[in-house]
Amino acid sequence: MHARLVICAALGLLLLASLASPRGGAGPADQEPDGIPTEWRNPCGTDGSFGVRGEFDARSGFRSTGEETLWIFDADFEDLSGDNLGWLSLDRSGTLEQVNHWHKDTIRINGFEWLGDSTWWCGTYSDCWRQPRGYGNDWTCILSRECPEVETLSSEGDSLVLSYDQRFAMENDYDYGYVEVRGDGDPDWTTVWVVNNIGFAGHPGNGYDWDDNGPYDYNRGHVVLDLSEFAGRSLELRFRFESDCAYSSQDQFDNPPSHSVMDGAWQIDNIRIDAWTPDSVSVFHDDCEPPGDNGWVHDDPVPSGQTGLTFWRGQFGLDFVTGRTFTCDDRPVGAWMYAAVDPFESKMVDDQNSWLVSPPIDISGAAKLVGKWDMWVDLPRPTEDVFDLSLASNDLYESVTDPAGFVDESAGAWYGGPFWGN
Repeated sequence: MHARLVICAALGLLLLASLASPRGGAGPADQEPDGIPTEWRNPCGTDGSFGVRGEFDARSGFRSTGEETLWIFDADFEDLSGDNLGWLSLDRSGTLEQVNHWHKDTIRINGFEWLGDSTWWCGTYSDCWRQPRGYGNDWTCILSRECPEVETLSSEGDSLVLSYDQRFAMENDYDYGYVEVRGDGDPDWTTVWVVNNIGFAGHPGNGYDWDDNGPYDYNRGHVVLDLSEFAGRSLELRFRFESDCAYSSQDQFDNPPSHSVMDGAWQIDNIRIDAWTPDSVSVFHDDCEPPGDNGWVHDDPVPSGQTGLTFWRGQFGLDFVTGRTFTCDDRPVGAWMYAAVDPFESKMVDDQNSWLVSPPIDISGAAKLVGKWDMWVDLPRPTEDVFDLSLASNDLYESVTDPAGFVDESAGAWYGGPFWGN
């Protein structure tokens, strides 16, 4: 991607025929005495800070810019000052280091006396999201506990039962909650229950509340599971919630008529393990009330599988060794840019997911915006590699710097030649 980003705020009418079309640079003859090209000095087509109506494009029927436009942001990456400061280069490849959102919360417990004052919930609150309460995309949240009480208070052959209360709202067929156990010495977790919204494929589905009692007994508000095969053994228990890359509280305005992810994710209370020996024995009980976590662990998952490859700032024609000869003749101002390639091999790697994120840009008072930039993309369509543009518009700083707050505002992405397409 070439290193030029300009954003203009229009206080009046602002129309742009095409936001992402490539364009050539100005030649040396188009430069003004100070060396700045005419077209880059005033990229929004205005006269000074506030200008006149832009030129009319007969082909598109639109004017390039509107009245009273203001150039508010210009990054050319020639140095590390001004608008060139604050850019972040991130690697989101492989299995990401993630925040584990299980915590004690009071959300949606009013009217359900048996829940007490608190519950476990793996959602969160974010003003950056379309629905400010719920869960985001690409989440993995784990609430786990070692249960040595099972070995102490039960014996092999006893009847062992896990029960708990729950409420959940998650995308049907794509986002899931898993109840998993692992006995002492077992290398892998055993899934004993799966939770998901009920509905037809492709439909948001219906979430379940604390007092739901069917028609599907495996997703009722009160769940009872048989763990008898683990009786007499030291046991680990965990609740794992996972979401896919889209259709969550983060990116959905609403899901009529069922509100499938409204205040979404998985919420749990009154976790019990009981044994019959044959007398009834309470092995473990957690009503999820403060203080403390009662032995539950909800640490952030550690990163693994990272490529370590991000956008990096280099000099066009010198630092990017591509096997071809590049010149700066068509780049009249400078030659610095960011690229998402290995600086030694000048290649992408498999499963690379590189992000270049701008600093927060103050657009307060602007009625419309237009962005213009130069870029060079070599992503042939058959490879299924793409370049995309995502935006986060919010006053919160973390909404701009954290990719979790970004939204792809238009479907599709850009590929490399021999043609352009969305």
